[in-house]
Amino acid sequence: MQHMITTKSNSLNHLFRTPFRTAVFATAVSLLIATIIDLVFLSPSVLGLTLLITLVIAGPMSYLTIRMVVSLRVTIEDQKIKLLLESERADILSKFMRDAAHEFKTPLTLMSTNLYLSEKTSDPEKKQQYTQHTYDQIETLNRLLDTILILTRLDRTDKSTYPLDRIKSCEMLADIQTLNKSERIKLLVENADALPMVKVNLPDLHLALKAIIGNALRFSPSTKEVTVQITTTGQWLLLQITDQGPGMNTETLQHIFDRFYRIDASHTTRGLGLGLSVAIRVIELHNGHIEVQSELGKGTTVKAYLPFSRYL
Repeated sequence: MQHMITTKSNSLNHLFRTPFRTAVFATAVSLLIATIIDLVFLSPSVLGLTLLITLVIAGPMSYLTIRMVVSLRVTIEDQKIKLLLESERADILSKFMRDAAHEFKTPLTLMSTNLYLSEKTSDPEKKQQYTQHTYDQIETLNRLLDTILILTRLDRTDKSTYPLDRIKSCEMLADIQTLNKSERIKLLVENADALPMVKVNLPDLHLALKAIIGNALRFSPSTKEVTVQITTTGQWLLLQITDQGPGMNTETLQHIFDRFYRIDASHTTRGLGLGLSVAIRVIELHNGHIEVQSELGKGTTVKAYLPFSRYL
């Protein structure tokens, strides 16, 4: 889509450059015709006056007419681009709603099953088990709804109005530490006080880090550490999260930022398939980007790049 819009823009820019040249050509043709008519039907003595009148009338009229036609074509092209963008937005929204409906349907079905089984059994222990499973699904629905609302807010947020606060990079470490309840996160940072200032939306950045680090912990063996390293490279502050999980193949890597995408289609692994979608949107709003490196059997490394505040 971006390539198409760029191509259209180049085409429109070319159209804006052509009216003057085209008008000159049209005026020259008008003068030639006027000369022929004057020589054939009128006296050569009035040729100069005829050509002057033709030039005064034909020149501006040719230019204005062609300019109007070009403006009309530009308007039509703009409308085509807008319609294509709206169509793409509608397709994305439609797919999102279908996926969301499926994600809501799964826990609702499980809740219905648990309630049915709870009514059919007289065993107090099993009743308690079914009740707990039902509460678990309610919690899943709450998390799903909260995440969808977060994504909706982020999608509607423009970079120009996104609230950012200038802070020391080391201030982000406190948020990372709150994720380390299992004490499996190994934090690597050299000379934290020397790290540059950055402009961030700390609550949203915390959401992004929680999603990335949460994935790393979820897919790593419970006995393995997840390494979080903060350093600088060029004009970027680099947050690098490395796990020791099973890794991913090339095909999976192409879809990990797709909404509701799960590596395991059977949904046996906990998660909503929205965490990385939240993460990449948050980093994009910070004028940063994310890179993912992974290999089957060798774990995954996620690199989130944030610009130094002096570059914003």
